[in-house]
Amino acid sequence: MLTTLLLALAPQEAPHEPHGSLDPHEIHVGAVVDVLATARDGTDDGLDAELRALEIELGGSIDDHWSVRAVGVADADGIAIEEAAIAWSGADPRVSFSFGRFFADFGPTMREHVHELPYVDRPLVLEAFLGDELGGSGIEYAGRFRLGARSTVRTTLGIFAGLGEEVGGTSVEFGERRRSGDLDLVARLTHELGPPSGARLRYGLSLRRLGRFAFADDDLGLGVAGLENTVLGVEATLGGLDRGTDPPWTFGGEFLVADGALGAVRAAGGTSLVVVDDRASGWYLWGERRLGARDALGVVLGSVERGEPGLPRESHASVAWTHRPVEHVRVRVEVGGTFGDASTDETRVAVQITATLGSHSHAGE
Repeated sequence: MLTTLLLALAPQEAPHEPHGSLDPHEIHVGAVVDVLATARDGTDDGLDAELRALEIELGGSIDDHWSVRAVGVADADGIAIEEAAIAWSGADPRVSFSFGRFFADFGPTMREHVHELPYVDRPLVLEAFLGDELGGSGIEYAGRFRLGARSTVRTTLGIFAGLGEEVGGTSVEFGERRRSGDLDLVARLTHELGPPSGARLRYGLSLRRLGRFAFADDDLGLGVAGLENTVLGVEATLGGLDRGTDPPWTFGGEFLVADGALGAVRAAGGTSLVVVDDRASGWYLWGERRLGARDALGVVLGSVERGEPGLPRESHASVAWTHRPVEHVRVRVEVGGTFGDASTDETRVAVQITATLGSHSHAGE
């Protein structure tokens, strides 16, 4: 058994590109415009249109070992630097380290920006437990090891001084100086099986732990400090793991369990916040079938226990058609809805238009 393990971990050449590393000694600049129009029937009836993001990306390699990437975004909330990271890889390309601000590696999609997803919005369980985005400042180790010609193990471990902006729909705050035991941790372990081209299977585990943090209600000036939260996720994806490759279909899903401070609600009279400290779960499934070079049909459905008193359950389902009139423009039409104990039933038709200019290299798998 020990001999087998040593052979498996022995150096084997396996390419790894930390956080979307680019060609050596080149500078790349790109932009993305993501626009969304919706028509709703339910809680918020009516039509709406918004510029979800104008994103500018700058990246390049300093030398054969160091690279830099920064992403700035302008949206309805203002202008922000979402990512600004320096990555280092040594003589062994299987191992790399990233420093700075970047999206944490939890599950198959939390590292991706919303406009990169195979559906219009993140599944409800991801939004409820992890927030719309899971970014923070810290350091991350990443390793990729081949166990034979058709098997690859990938590991990441990140430590952050503040991670994400909300939990259970409630804003979170982190102290300026935090003890080492209070820092936030994200870890992921995946195993991928299959030939280089063709259907492949990837499955794994993810963990996100928030150390000491506080819930905040800025409107009323309320807050509750000294909280902790842990999320564990189990994932599986089968098909063309690199989008656009054979086979033309991909299916995936994720099951998550959240424990600790799940959210907060205002007490009667609005004089304090009541923390919901409990354990909740949720899941989602999705699938996509390419219909030629320019079209695809997809579906996503899921359910989550909300971080509210009684853990009311909310579910969602949608079907989407995606069309690329030209290579760098994507049009997606989605019809779906939400229903359950946690919300009034609602149906929605959404039209998403995303255009890319120049280089675009967000990190995926």
